[in-house]
Amino acid sequence: MLDYDDLEHFALAVLQNEDARKELSEKYRYVFVDEYQDVNPVQEKLISLVSGEELFLVGDSKQAIYGFRGSRSEYFIRKEKELEHSLRLTSNFRSANRVLEAVNRVFAPIMENYPPMRGGDRYGGYAGEVFFRAVREEKNEKTERSIYSVLENAGRAETDALAEQVALLVEEECGAQWYDADEKLGEGEDDRKRYKPVTYGDVAVLTRKNTGDAERIVRALARRGIPVTSSSKTNVCDCFEARLVIDWLSWLDNAEQDIPLATALLSAIGGFTDSELAKVRARFPSPFTFREACREYEKKMADGVAKKLAAFRARAEELRLHARVRTAAEVINELLDAGLERQIAAKQGGRERLTRVRRLTAEAESCGSVHDFLVRLKATDYRVEYAESGGEGAVKVLTMHASKGLEYPVVILAGLDGNFHGAEKDELMYTERLLVSPRAYDTEQKLVSETLARRAAAVLQRREELVQEKNLLYVAMTRARCRLHIMYGERDHALSPEYAKRFSDFIDFSACAEYRVEDSPAERPAPARNAFAAAADTEAYELLRRVYQADYGDRASVSLPVKSSATDLLRGETVPFFDTDEEGGYTAEEGIAYHAFLERARFGMPAAEQLADMRARAELSEETLALLKTEKLERILAIPAIAALKGMRVRREQTFLARLPACELYETESKDEIVFQGAIDLLCETPQGYLILDYKYSGHGDDYLRARYEKQIRLYRKATARALKIDEAKISAKIINVARCREIEM
Repeated sequence: MLDYDDLEHFALAVLQNEDARKELSEKYRYVFVDEYQDVNPVQEKLISLVSGEELFLVGDSKQAIYGFRGSRSEYFIRKEKELEHSLRLTSNFRSANRVLEAVNRVFAPIMENYPPMRGGDRYGGYAGEVFFRAVREEKNEKTERSIYSVLENAGRAETDALAEQVALLVEEECGAQWYDADEKLGEGEDDRKRYKPVTYGDVAVLTRKNTGDAERIVRALARRGIPVTSSSKTNVCDCFEARLVIDWLSWLDNAEQDIPLATALLSAIGGFTDSELAKVRARFPSPFTFREACREYEKKMADGVAKKLAAFRARAEELRLHARVRTAAEVINELLDAGLERQIAAKQGGRERLTRVRRLTAEAESCGSVHDFLVRLKATDYRVEYAESGGEGAVKVLTMHASKGLEYPVVILAGLDGNFHGAEKDELMYTERLLVSPRAYDTEQKLVSETLARRAAAVLQRREELVQEKNLLYVAMTRARCRLHIMYGERDHALSPEYAKRFSDFIDFSACAEYRVEDSPAERPAPARNAFAAAADTEAYELLRRVYQADYGDRASVSLPVKSSATDLLRGETVPFFDTDEEGGYTAEEGIAYHAFLERARFGMPAAEQLADMRARAELSEETLALLKTEKLERILAIPAIAALKGMRVRREQTFLARLPACELYETESKDEIVFQGAIDLLCETPQGYLILDYKYSGHGDDYLRARYEKQIRLYRKATARALKIDEAKISAKIINVARCREIEM
């Protein structure tokens, strides 16, 4: 029931007993501690209590990377000063000289008292190589729409620039030479025996975390059929083989789906080609769905494709019958036996692909029926996690922390642009020097604020974080034996390493210019895929062009918006409701106030009584009420069109959405419909039909307002007629100029 922390603390408690401490001290005269830079305060106390006559510590303060468990570089540095004898070992036997030179060049300017490393004689005359590679984000180029060519788009998917460049680099490295210094030479054997071709198992890709970049890199490698081993969890459902199986299950569960049907037809079970599917659609372009086109073709045609469709339908009906009574896992195994296993295994990296399918099958075993399994997949956003394990001969994708103590012939650092964590923002911040720093709480004012102690704690945390991150980069770079590739983004870097936010900010790229590689590794085509592309000037191409590239009959509407409003239509020429006028002395604030009153007015009731009621109900603010004049309100309520509203049913601020022909909204001949939206200030039903009242607050005259808003009112009438399904002639409209207490017939 005890974890490692418990064991440490109980051991510390035991050593508080003088007899126990004396017994252990006498028993162990020599105490040797390896990786001393990784000890935390509890472990340091344990070591000091059990140390005998001789204490021997080995470590590297530059490799203290476990700050999350309390280890600090300063413990080692402090001990080095306290002990009587200390010896620095600066010869490095792991890495070739070129790698060590690059490490020295990066860390000498940013680490205090950095001792430059020297190479031993392990590598003889072999120097090694270092490359700094800029990762360029791909720019999406706009292309003119045309017939979609599967061949032109083969292998293309939504990709990540870093992941793709890492995958290309792995392919480029595979087959290149590296120097195996551990290879034993017999008498008379030439040193050339130590030069060996790089295999996938000789390559390690190091990232900051096992999520994000790591997941995308694993996915990019797997997509190319490159064996990979990683603790990073990938999503099986992102892979071709899993999508193939899931599409089959989905179509067996629900036959009224086109895309799963196409997948099933093109699979090894269906046996169709892209050309045959194109032939079906080109022959029957009118059915809305592809599945209907397939039924029509089977029914009306008598060629080989029709016979294949009939045979496929019979086989599918048998599989669908089995899917109703068997579990999802059993159906997957039946599909694999029917041909999918051969199809998947034939692809590059087939063994690993089948392993992922087995992971999917294992997930299905706990779900029962096919339908239940699909429901579960949908509920989890089609995510089934899987840790790639390609064996010894696979590329290793691991975190920088996990790489400590290991070494690889070829190392690719791919996590240099991720931001550091930064200072903690928890309710209680802890630092060794300041201990706990809480926020300040003002219980009377209900305010929470930062304190000077918390800001100081953040500074201390930031300093310690920079030390830890420098150490982590140092560990990552020194994992390489022969070749080191450093991937970084083309971006602005920090002015000084003290302000670093990411690993790349630590590196002085001008000082490391000789390692930079301007050109990315040459792009290689993605693995070959079955693809259909009708060559130009062929019958198949002409059939597709007529179906999918037919000229649009109403080009005039292509540049028009699909949605508009009165504000959009009249923008640039409209005088809004708050149409202030210097001569009249009207203001926008007054306009807002009178509009607010009319939104709530009870027609036929005295203005003074209404104002008192609105104040009592707090319907209007005191600022708004101060702008309203009782005398003017009486004049507004006396306008014939408004006075006639007494006792009538009205709809205020009536919003609407209506489809109107484009030619009625814009100067165009297009009759395509556009969604038109707006809000009518007041709509009331009269014995003659309906009346629209539109409020304006303007110092302009009647003719001006009538001309300016004629289009808006006309569209309001059309929209109202559409919404109420009545004749437009039964709808009248008026503008109420609230500023001048005028009624304008439209």
